[in-house]
Amino acid sequence: MGIGRNADEAYAPHQVEINGNTVAILGATDVLDAHLIPDWTAGDDKPGLASVKDGELERMLEAVSQADAQADTVITYLHEGLEGEHCPLPHAPDLARRLIDAGADVVVGSHAHVLSPGGYLDGAYVHYGLGNFVFYNFSGPTAETGVLQLTLQEGEVLEDEWLPGRIRGGVPILYEGEQAAGALETWEGYRDTCGSEVSAEP
Repeated sequence: MGIGRNADEAYAPHQVEINGNTVAILGATDVLDAHLIPDWTAGDDKPGLASVKDGELERMLEAVSQADAQADTVITYLHEGLEGEHCPLPHAPDLARRLIDAGADVVVGSHAHVLSPGGYLDGAYVHYGLGNFVFYNFSGPTAETGVLQLTLQEGEVLEDEWLPGRIRGGVPILYEGEQAAGALETWEGYRDTCGSEVSAEP
């Protein structure tokens, strides 16, 4: 997802059936240097990436809308954020809202290599940065990781849980006990410190 031999392939969702629900997952990038956009973005007869940069956002919104018409749940996965920064970029909430308005039930991102806030926004679930997962870092913020666990039914998020962990030996290991509680509190604090517009409750 998010890449293809042409734009139709790059913007096409990956679809799976889970417990009687059709889930469509679309991927796109919000991180491209300006001089790379023409060469790296998929076109009608050109391989490349799905993108939400510049005029390509409308194409992504249309792809989300089409997926919403065919699936019970629509998830968008964005390559977004600024490396090393926990807080989302200023335009990220508006971008999430536009994807939600087009039909996305979940908007998740990754690129900053550190954790970013997550929560509810306009009836959907948004997580601005899942951080690293299977990665070579062993210390500091880039080693903090976790698993976002969502329970959905026909596009509605019924339950959400962030399971924090740390990368050890290149693989994610979930925290337990007091360590888990402390890491969860730190992650939840990003909502306030970043002013990210997401909330803990729907």
